[in-house]
Amino acid sequence: MALVSTPRLVETVPHASLEHVNVFFRFVDGQTLCLWLDPDMDIASIKEALVVHKQKTQEDASLVWASRDLFLIWNGKPLVEDATLRDYGYSKGTISVSYRNRGGCFMVSFSILMMILAAVCTSCCTCGLSLLAIPLLLPLLFVLPFFCL
Repeated sequence: MALVSTPRLVETVPHASLEHVNVFFRFVDGQTLCLWLDPDMDIASIKEALVVHKQKTQEDASLVWASRDLFLIWNGKPLVEDATLRDYGYSKGTISVSYRNRGGCFMVSFSILMMILAAVCTSCCTCGLSLLAIPLLLPLLFVLPFFCL
């Protein structure tokens, strides 16, 4: 006599996934974090989870973490915030987490302003010839910050 079981119906919620993926995150400082995440979770929510974790575990209170400044890379591709892990076909691997540094052109812009100021101050000694350098320096002063954002 063989026992035969009848299949049971399991109700599922549409667009909800019961499976979770083990995701490894490697930060710039060499720290690795492992999280169980839903593959349908968007990248913006993952960034928020990483920020919350970093704020809880950081030793240096002067560092401020923001999700907009995190940059996630998997398999050589940057992960866009409105996509999900499933969209990228993530099954296993390590996602690199880097901190996007904004700005950084302050010293270059400040140096250009000092050169312009020096050209103006020395214009009386050079009979105005140093003023010819100013039209060459002004475009750099206005264009350079766009490349440093």
